[in-house]
Amino acid sequence: MKMDTQNIINFVINSVEKFLSGNPDLTFYAFAFDCNVEDAEINLCLNTEEAFLKL
Repeated sequence: MKMDTQNIINFVINSVEKFLSGNPDLTFYAFAFDCNVEDAEINLCLNTEEAFLKL
């Protein structure tokens, strides 16, 4: 199965833009891919300093 890297890049760009516009007061510092191999699914996880400090 060939991976469509441009589609993944567009997904990341759109997701980060949506997150930032919906959370203008949060400080975003990192993201990671959560890959579900069984369903061939890629999820994007975003981290904020505010959530990190709650740990």
